[in-house]
Amino acid sequence: MLSGILALITGVAVTITAVSLGSAAVFFAGSAIAGAGFGSGFQGGIRLVVPLAAAHERAGLVSLLYVVSYLGLGVPAVLAGFGVVHGGGLISTARYYGAAVIALAALALFGLMKTRPGRAAEPAAALAPGHTIDKSV
Repeated sequence: MLSGILALITGVAVTITAVSLGSAAVFFAGSAIAGAGFGSGFQGGIRLVVPLAAAHERAGLVSLLYVVSYLGLGVPAVLAGFGVVHGGGLISTARYYGAAVIALAALALFGLMKTRPGRAAEPAAALAPGHTIDKSV
């Protein structure tokens, strides 16, 4: 999830730069990086939250994650469309939208780093209760 957030931030920054420069090749490269980062971050979020829910709650949790995700993508896109038509135009709106995505991704990165357990604790946390790691090998 960490690499996904960093790729999202990098990809959006590259895309904003491409919009400012008018470079289609850089725009597509930045979009690909941002897309890979978003996908990785989304998958990491699901993998982080779903195991915390009881088996009978998982379907509802995943459906809620998708509803929130679609709203999180759809509502800002509609607002950006409004900004293009009634605001500063396409370039200006793209810059503000990209800056907002970077700011929110940085906030998510901060939250992840603040709550992330140490590397040594990760394998033990993934074990089912009652299982131990055999260190004699």
